[in-house]
Amino acid sequence: MSKKVTSIALLNVNGMQKICITHSEIDEKGVITEDNKRTSRVVVDDDVNSLITKLYDFAQEIVDSE
Repeated sequence: MSKKVTSIALLNVNGMQKICITHSEIDEKGVITEDNKRTSRVVVDDDVNSLITKLYDFAQEIVDSE
């Protein structure tokens, strides 16, 4: 059994970064046994929060160039 991340959403909730993750579970034959499983966490790791800030900055650069 393996798990494959299918989407990630980043949210700023009350000044904290929250990551919402959707994934599928796949058996050894390649069959999706569970789809759209969801979990979320508040990001407490400073290094990860720094990466999230860089992603937001990158997204802002794209929007600003439109």
